[in-house]
Amino acid sequence: MEAKANWDRTFGLHSLGALALYYMEDVHNTQWDYDAMGINAIPQRRQNLSGRVSYGYNNCYFIDANFGYTGSENFEPGKQFGFFPSGAIGWVPTNYDFMRKAVPWLDFLKIRFSYGQVGNDRISNKRFPYLTIINSNAATGWGSDSNGVNESIVGADNLAWEKSTKADVGIEAKFFKEKLSLVVDYFNDQRNGIFQQRTQVPDFAGIITMPYGNVGKMRSYGADGNISYSQDIGKDFSFTIRGNFTYSKNDVQNWEQADPKYPYQQISGMPYGVQRGYIALGLFRDDQDVESSPSQFGTVRPGDIKYKDVNGDGRITEDDQVPLAYSNYPLLMYGFGGEFRYKSFT
Repeated sequence: MEAKANWDRTFGLHSLGALALYYMEDVHNTQWDYDAMGINAIPQRRQNLSGRVSYGYNNCYFIDANFGYTGSENFEPGKQFGFFPSGAIGWVPTNYDFMRKAVPWLDFLKIRFSYGQVGNDRISNKRFPYLTIINSNAATGWGSDSNGVNESIVGADNLAWEKSTKADVGIEAKFFKEKLSLVVDYFNDQRNGIFQQRTQVPDFAGIITMPYGNVGKMRSYGADGNISYSQDIGKDFSFTIRGNFTYSKNDVQNWEQADPKYPYQQISGMPYGVQRGYIALGLFRDDQDVESSPSQFGTVRPGDIKYKDVNGDGRITEDDQVPLAYSNYPLLMYGFGGEFRYKSFT
């Protein structure tokens, strides 16, 4: 079910707007999953109330205030709803008369900034991750006794929304009677509370499976934009050329992992999905070079690749893999395109 109310009005140089939106869903899946003890047969439910208030003055100054109050059945009662506010401001200096006269080739210029927070409840492929699952008739580990109980899954008692705080600064401009236009944005995304399985709980805690928690943190940032140029050719033809780019980076600030043997094996402090591998030093020159080098994996002959013994233990193992390059996601993307149009067929 969805219901929406929208209101807009103009008072002279002032413009006001408001929006309220209510949304709810109830998804049924009657399939019984024995491994999940029928949990997947419970309806999936979400509920949301969001709103926006906007104000503009003389088509020059703009301000928006937004909020979302969202509920998900994935969280325990009392913690199911999250409040996520955001806001934006904009300024169009080309609406001033003196600006049009001072810079006649600049048809439009808008500077904008937005800042806000969003929440994610799809943090796990398991339903109700806050629940602790108890197995009866389970083996206790004492002889052949199988009449005990154990915790097969430890629930996340402190389960919360994964939150992302986003900021964006952008410029929109049009030049030379709107023949040339561009849009450029710089963005920053700070994500906190990433849901991960704990790995640093000691064995003497007696936990069969490691619990989960909102412990991960990551920052993504970069810029993107596009530029286009349009030109008429006579009265019947026109063409447009476009180009775009995206530059994006990210840093894993905290990633749950057991303490590694060596600092270069840390996931924190590296880009997400960084590619790891061995450092190639060149090729083996002869048999003497093979004999005097750290032992490699497999059968090695002159002409084979020679890898670096990073940890200095005299053997090439997985401990010698180091970060080599960024992830499979490109750091820089760009493209070009265009179109050629008939303005009239008559």
